[in-house]
Parts: sequence; structure tokens; C-alpha cells
Amino acid sequence: MFRIVRLILGRILRSLRGQRITANRIRFGHAFPNPRGSVPSNPVMELCDLLAGGAGIGPRQPSNSNAVSLSETILGISLRRPVYAYVGCLHPALGRIGLIIDHGWYYEDPHGMTKCDSGGLASCIGGFSCLSADVAARALVDLTLAARTPWEGEIDDEISAAYPDWDAYLDGTQPRSDRLDKVRRECMEKAISAGADIDRRLWTWEVRAFSHIRRSHLAAVALTSEAYKELDHILRERSQTVDVQLLRGNVSPLGVEHFHERQVLDAFKVNG
Repeated sequence: MFRIVRLILGRILRSLRGQRITANRIRFGHAFPNPRGSVPSNPVMELCDLLAGGAGIGPRQPSNSNAVSLSETILGISLRRPVYAYVGCLHPALGRIGLIIDHGWYYEDPHGMTKCDSGGLASCIGGFSCLSADVAARALVDLTLAARTPWEGEIDDEISAAYPDWDAYLDGTQPRSDRLDKVRRECMEKAISAGADIDRRLWTWEVRAFSHIRRSHLAAVALTSEAYKELDHILRERSQTVDVQLLRGNVSPLGVEHFHERQVLDAFKVNG
């Protein structure tokens, strides 16, 4: 009963604040190839094949197999591995090619969602290093929504409570720690007090589905400047046309920037 009341109050608050973006209009992000993982011989060629309607993107060998294996064991994943993505996020540490994908991918064969990075939490690494193994395992279960469980209202409530708006979440803004659950709040506050850099995977929602990512799921593709040049060269050689929006990263005196440009953040939002 309390949860229903909280959901209703959250929706009323969003309406009063004029929040126009809601979770049903926020796409998912999947980045590859992880520079620390097993890299395909030519990831740009893999992308070309995907854009041509070829084989989809399936589960990959994780870069930190121990962490992922532990989280999947806790979550009861055994017979087949899922594909991972994040709600409204392409993390630059996970690759130079980013797929922005519609909800249809998830709903084809969902496993569930977790309100942070499941592998990092289960293994107590990064921002979760302050936790004990037992606390982390319990938190992973508590912070996970099973397949077919309505999730949009829960994350909309979290956005309303902990962020100025959805744009702040997309931009990687740190949430108000006091508006998060006890475990993520403790991790954030200890990292802040220690002056440590906080990886946004501590609060960014993770999505898992057993379905492969196919061409029909793509809304846009974001690439580093180098990857974009490689892709453009292959497409020209093949005389291959692409009807998916391609978003090119920037190179400046400050270095390579990708996945955080305004055009990428806007591509996560479904128009209309």
C-alpha cells in the first residue's frame, strides 16, 4: 500500500514540476568493445554487419569474469548469459562504439534490471569497495527488479527525488545521496568523504536481456572520431547505405571525447 501511495505522489510531483521526460521515453545504451575484454578481430566490421541486418550483438566474454560470474550466480543466471546495457548511458570506459537501443530489445526476452552496476556491487569493487561481501550480495538482490516487473515508475520516482530532472541523470550528474537507498548512499558518502572520483555506475541503472541486439533495435550509433572514420571507409568500400543516425565523437587538445556530447544525450530521448 505504501509503495502504491509513493508512486502516485511521485507522479503528481513530476506533473507539478513540469517534468516532461519519463522513463518510457529514455532509451538504453550498450558500448563495445571493452578495451580490457576479449576484443573481436574488427569491432567496426562487426558494427557494419549489424547495420546491414546481419547477426546481432550477443553476450560477450566479460573483462572482469570473476565479478560478472559472481553477480550472475547471485541473480540465478546459469543456463544462458544476458546482454548488458544501461538506462540512458553509454559508458566511455566500456568501448568506442555505442549502440543506443529502443525498449523493444529488452522486452523481447528480459532478465531484469539493477539500480547500479551488478558486477561492481557483487564484487565490492570501485565505489562499492566499502561493503562486505554479505551486505553486497543482499543489496544486489534488493536492488534488482525481475523480468516483467514494472520499472518505469520506480526509476521516475528516483529521478524526481535525487536529481533536478532526467537531463541531469543522462548527463552523469551525481544524485543526492540522501535520496538513494541505504547501500548506494553509504557508498557515495564514503567516496565523497575520501575525495575519490565516483564512477556513475554506482547509481546508473543496468539492464539485462537474453535477446541479441539487432538492427531493428537501433535508434542511433555513437562512435569515437577514429571509429567513425573506419566505419565510413568500410561503408564506402561496400557501397553500403545506413539509415541509422551516426554520432561522431570529438577530438580536441584536451583529448578524445565520446558518448557525452549533447547529440548523444539527446539521442537517448524518444521524441514526441
